[in-house]
Amino acid sequence: MVSKETTPRPWWHDRALLGVVGGAVLVLLALAAQVDVLDEAHRNWNKPWDHQKYRHMADHPLELRLSPFGWRVLGPLLVTVIPVANDLAFRIVSLTALGGTAVVVFLLGRRTGFSDAAAACGSFVYLGTWWSTGYLVYNPWLPDALTFLIVGLLALLALDRRGWQFAVLLAVGVLVKEQVLLVVPLWWTLSRRPWSWRPLLQTGALLVPALVVMACVRAGLPAENADPGHASDLGLELNAYDRLPQDQQILFEKFGRERLRSFPGEIRDWTAGVFGVWPLLGLVDWRRCGSVLLRWSPFLVGVYAQPLMASNTHRLVALAFPVAMLLVAGGVDRLRTAGLLSGWGAIAIGAAGAGVALVRPNVSAPWWLALAIVGAVLAVEAVARHLTRAAGPGPVDRSAEQV
Repeated sequence: MVSKETTPRPWWHDRALLGVVGGAVLVLLALAAQVDVLDEAHRNWNKPWDHQKYRHMADHPLELRLSPFGWRVLGPLLVTVIPVANDLAFRIVSLTALGGTAVVVFLLGRRTGFSDAAAACGSFVYLGTWWSTGYLVYNPWLPDALTFLIVGLLALLALDRRGWQFAVLLAVGVLVKEQVLLVVPLWWTLSRRPWSWRPLLQTGALLVPALVVMACVRAGLPAENADPGHASDLGLELNAYDRLPQDQQILFEKFGRERLRSFPGEIRDWTAGVFGVWPLLGLVDWRRCGSVLLRWSPFLVGVYAQPLMASNTHRLVALAFPVAMLLVAGGVDRLRTAGLLSGWGAIAIGAAGAGVALVRPNVSAPWWLALAIVGAVLAVEAVARHLTRAAGPGPVDRSAEQV
């Protein structure tokens, strides 16, 4: 008996993947046309927010010496090599990274074992979340879109056990934003044998190149936050948070101590404010989604610890998007295998979630909207099944029996 040799199909034959790519392009182009982008004509442009620093870094590479912004050099440098005006290049980079992240969310869902329809649903719901997508269309100057893409790719590499690629991308990622380091423990927890010491030792080894890169950048671009004249010499206005010493203890006293007193409630409010109740779909398949939460728990701990030492909350918590969308995909997949939802129904839920961003392009959707979308699709599918059963079987075609 001759066994057939199986080879992976090329991506251009992967209809589900191409469908996600096409859907992401359509949603992001529609968002770009509707969102009131933070540009020089916007009422918030002159405020001393982060966009001023990154725009200056693109116009004057390696000149800014304010931590941590001055160490996040790769995004602005990438903008400078695109042969268009820097303002347009920032938008191109942000939209491209967001589209790539949507595709990575789909691949993560598929790689975790969920059906293509459920994974596509998670991808489209991601496109409909304001803080993970819409806000970065509004504020393309931030490095967050590139950071999200790198975080998703690192998770995929951890699942596929591609060690040297993981180390290289991590070292590149810290030049975009140091947040990518939160993914490092996933090399250990997403391994097939997380109870073994080997993946833990590998995790430490894979982290070394990124730490070397960070040390070199900080040595080559020393922070001058303590010099009050540095920002004014560059023509930049600092806000109250920029003037705070970059000392973790001081930052914790400023932001974290008060938040820690009501931390469980804060976690609930941050999650609902960023993702609504979409992640609660994971309760439908609590076994598989519980495993997802357990294996991703070190990453989640790092994500939710960030607001204890920073002024932002929702922007930082949005980094938990891979876990939130895997919970969405898991719950939808369970509804599908239980016969309550078809594959097209799963895609319809995701498409409706993305469509919300087009109807309300400049604000976060209300938390209850996910319940309304899922309930409406389940109701339509239940009615369709009832009508199909009521119609009974169609006439039997006996033409094949005639000789």
